[in-house]
Amino acid sequence: MALDFLFQVVHLVIIMAAQQDDVPSGQIGVMAAMFGVGGLLGAPPPPGSTGASGSATRY
Repeated sequence: MALDFLFQVVHLVIIMAAQQDDVPSGQIGVMAAMFGVGGLLGAPPPPGSTGASGSATRY
């Protein structure tokens, strides 16, 4: 949990630094979206996931 908080603070600092450097808001939005995509790609798969095929036998 503390590591997640740290990453959120780092993202906020990066966005604030971009605003200070007059980066257009569209580019800041793309940066925020990339942070989200990176979080999804780096997240562990949920228990019971079956991989790429998506087929699972449920009992």
